[in-house]
Amino acid sequence: MIGYKHMKDIAIQLINVTKRYTIHHEKPTLIEKFVKGRNETFYSLKNINLTIRKGEKVGIIGPNGSGKTTLAQQLSHQTGYPIIHRSNPKSQAEKDCMMQGYLDAIKSNKNCIFDRSWYSEMVYGPVMRDDSVIGYPQMYELEKMLAKHGALIIHATAPLKTLWKRCQERGETYISTEATLSLIRDGFITLMNVPHIIPVTTYEYTS
Repeated sequence: MIGYKHMKDIAIQLINVTKRYTIHHEKPTLIEKFVKGRNETFYSLKNINLTIRKGEKVGIIGPNGSGKTTLAQQLSHQTGYPIIHRSNPKSQAEKDCMMQGYLDAIKSNKNCIFDRSWYSEMVYGPVMRDDSVIGYPQMYELEKMLAKHGALIIHATAPLKTLWKRCQERGETYISTEATLSLIRDGFITLMNVPHIIPVTTYEYTS
């Protein structure tokens, strides 16, 4: 517990958290019959260790299939903090309201968990819609506000082949090609490697 003077300062602590599902194949292929059988074990989280201080806001970001929603649900279940989930804006009105929505959530000064956030918009926007509502000036504006209260970015990622396999297993339709998923994964890596005002930690899922 390096960096924490008192246990009472800790709001969330996960130690070796794993979330496992059993996938039942109604019509397994010939290979699946001999290698896997009809049931397959699927891990959405594996051996997660995480400590978050009281008062911090947590943003979980990453490409499809990286386990971010499952992690958000685990954190919300343990703490009772609400999950704020924002997906791609479907109209100009939603685009106009997006930045203000993030500002309002931060100004409320209430504990919350962002499952996707402005970082996701910055990556998915250029790939899926040829533009993004939020740029670096807006990102730093939001981070400056968060830094006053305490915040943490969790970058959930995985090897491309693992992400693509999980997207296919879950029946993803939004990401239709592995090439598109590669652009999104690389976009998050690039974005997380620029200077940030609030700390960034990475959770990499390995099968």
